[in-house]
Amino acid sequence: MSVPAIFVLFLASLASGLVLALPIVGLRETGDRFLRFGAAVPATLLALTALLRVSARPPSFDSIAGTVLAAAAAVVLAVVAVLAHRGRLRPALILLPIAVVLVLATLVDMSLAIRATSRISLLLVLAEVVTSSLLLGAVTLSMILGHFYLVAPGLSIGPLRRESALFGASVAIRGAFALTMGILAFRAPDGSDRLMGSLIFLLTRGLFGIVAPAVFAYMVWETVKIRSTQSATGILYVATALVLFGELSAGYLLLTEQLVL
Repeated sequence: MSVPAIFVLFLASLASGLVLALPIVGLRETGDRFLRFGAAVPATLLALTALLRVSARPPSFDSIAGTVLAAAAAVVLAVVAVLAHRGRLRPALILLPIAVVLVLATLVDMSLAIRATSRISLLLVLAEVVTSSLLLGAVTLSMILGHFYLVAPGLSIGPLRRESALFGASVAIRGAFALTMGILAFRAPDGSDRLMGSLIFLLTRGLFGIVAPAVFAYMVWETVKIRSTQSATGILYVATALVLFGELSAGYLLLTEQLVL
């Protein structure tokens, strides 16, 4: 599997996760400035995804339908960002569900493509892609939101509390899924050989992508409880970097070794 395919999966998953996590924030509380940035970032990532699919045509991600879905989601999010920039929060919020539907369709399209290539069960691949997206989106948006408190100190703690809870729930779900699939892979006829052959990536994926973020999720929750937004933001910076690294490793294992973890 080519490097462009791994980055297509990673960029689309990150962008989709950001869009899925965005409504949890409470956008009427955070206001149009946060929505503008929160929509512009995934719009840029999805545009890069579509461009990479067209230019590199990576195996399994070279379909026109998938490229159109990513581009359409990018356009809708760009419109949301422009509306928010002009202070038109209500029409921006009306358009946001359309972006959510489009990114979900993008995730399903990628899951179908991966399943067709590796012949892994579609439900397993879809669960892998969705849980990865949720974790990526939750931790990254929490970090962005924590930074937003530095420029909007009067903002209620509610949005950060909700995103921190989503981050904690996402890492717990992701960890439970990865552990379950790891046990099933180990019990397969050639499971131990396959796992040992990817030991470095497995350790990177497990320690950096799940164990450490779980510890940081607890630390973030405790700092949010005492309304220490600056401390929470610092922790979230580190947690975001670890999750990004861990999910890149998970994408490599999925696309090259056909390991759903």
